[in-house]
Amino acid sequence: MHDYKNATSVHGDCFNKGNILLVDPKRRGYNIPGGHVEIGEIPEQALHREAYEEGMKNGKYVI
Repeated sequence: MHDYKNATSVHGDCFNKGNILLVDPKRRGYNIPGGHVEIGEIPEQALHREAYEEGMKNGKYVI
């Protein structure tokens, strides 16, 4: 089990069939999805939410 109590943000590579998800939030240039961990979330939930919010993609996460 990981100790997440100090995690405040997440970023992660999202792959599908050899493709990687890149996002361009607020037109600042392409990057991997990520953002802040909200109160009550664990980092995996935050990354899943950010990938959906920024890239409109759902999926499973693997560490």
